[in-house]
Amino acid sequence: MMSSAERAELVELLVERTVTLDLPGATGAVGTHPPPPLMTLGELAASCRRVANHSRELVADIEQARGKWGPVAVELGHTLERLSHQLPPGEPPPEEWLNGQRRVDELTSALATDPLQPGLGATRAEEAVDLAIDAVAAIGEHHGATSAELAHAERTLSHIANVRAQAETDGRLALRSLGEHGHSASSQIRVVPPAEALNRQPDGLASLLDRIRLAADRPGGWRGARVALIRWQGRADRMAAQLEAAHAHNAGLLSRRSELRGLLSGYRAKAEALGRREDVDVNSLLGDIGDHLYSSPTDLEEAAAMLATLGTLLNEGAAS
Repeated sequence: MMSSAERAELVELLVERTVTLDLPGATGAVGTHPPPPLMTLGELAASCRRVANHSRELVADIEQARGKWGPVAVELGHTLERLSHQLPPGEPPPEEWLNGQRRVDELTSALATDPLQPGLGATRAEEAVDLAIDAVAAIGEHHGATSAELAHAERTLSHIANVRAQAETDGRLALRSLGEHGHSASSQIRVVPPAEALNRQPDGLASLLDRIRLAADRPGGWRGARVALIRWQGRADRMAAQLEAAHAHNAGLLSRRSELRGLLSGYRAKAEALGRREDVDVNSLLGDIGDHLYSSPTDLEEAAAMLATLGTLLNEGAAS
């Protein structure tokens, strides 16, 4: 296959020799250099045959190049088109996609204007399209992650509402059953703020999540939405932890009261079995403890201390 330099040298040689043919009126070259030797008709015919052969080689090279790189350019163009459909609705193409399109256009132009030099252009186009594939895949991944994180945030919000309701119920019951404000038992009760704090404040979690969701729906908005979601989730997790702790604490107080009531019933039965119900100290303690555990306000710590004293009395009687 003839190189570009060889083709240029051949063309220059033919021009020099054909302009010096022995034609009527020809005077030869003007200047100090002697004219090149004249070509015979045989030499001219041989040169023409060589030019024709090299022309056929050149055409073959052009067709080979177009046959090799043309399908590559078409496939790369189709790949970019498919990638554009994989972008989330309204999402602008990333810079990597635009650069890939430029490279494919350059390759297509080279095949039309300089078909013997497209190799490097094809390599660059393929590399650029590979980067476009990675970029679009990353956008799809992040966009999908944002959707998943929004769904998780919705579940977190629902969980907070449920735990809040349980904590509020237990808190009200604990306040009503165990003590009023200012009583020693009430200091153990964690009162949960009203539900309006979750839903109605301008910076409340629900309204903030609505704004994040709207931002995520805008073209390219998932980037800022993901950052906001991270902050939102941290705040929501802290609130959920506080509510869960309040629910567990208040439920624990009610459970402790039930436990102490059960212990009182057991001691009452034990006193009956030991014949100690008429014992003044035992009977007095049974009455006082019953008043504590079955009336409001209730001091669980004091009731537990009296039960411990009652247990000691009954054990001493059983030992004697």
